[in-house]
Amino acid sequence: MRPILTLLCAKLFGDIDTKAVFTAVSYEFFHTATLVHDDVVDESNERRGQPSVNASFNNKRAVLIGDYILSRSLFCLSQADEAKLIGVVSQAAGSLADGELLQLASNGRYQNTEDYLRIITNKTAALFRACAESGAIISGACNEDIATMRLFGEYVGICFQIKDDLLDKEIDTEIANQMITKYTELAKSLLDKYPDTLVKQSLLDYVDYVSDRKF
Repeated sequence: MRPILTLLCAKLFGDIDTKAVFTAVSYEFFHTATLVHDDVVDESNERRGQPSVNASFNNKRAVLIGDYILSRSLFCLSQADEAKLIGVVSQAAGSLADGELLQLASNGRYQNTEDYLRIITNKTAALFRACAESGAIISGACNEDIATMRLFGEYVGICFQIKDDLLDKEIDTEIANQMITKYTELAKSLLDKYPDTLVKQSLLDYVDYVSDRKF
């Protein structure tokens, strides 16, 4: 999901070249590393129905494996040779850590919708935000378009996590569907200013998939 978003946002403003591919791969490695580390923190024995790394081996090895995957992410990012991406990735990493700390503090019990949105924006949405923003950066988009894609990625990421929680029956169905509709419409509206192209339609389809998926 994340590398596809990176490549689509890059294609919206230019051609997909080797730098764009390295950027997309970097975020897939980055995401995988966070999953390995999250399972250690959460003491999870499964990841999407499969044994987690920490369950298959142990916490020490899982942390080191996560660190190694993260190193591959940073190597791929270096091959993109774009200084602005360092700041984007650093901000995403900080947001993810903040979100995890907020979630630990809440112990899975959110006081209100605002607290819930703050956590998922810092966690899941932060990486989608970085992917969309980086795609625009690597294709040389202007600052206004980069900011638009950053917000687009954030809205999509929020939808993605709400849908996950809805499928896992961890959130009220009515509230979840209302929020998904809201952020789906917000994400799509950001694309209104761009010409009708196959890439734009692919991004619209991407948003629909995130909000309508069954798994």
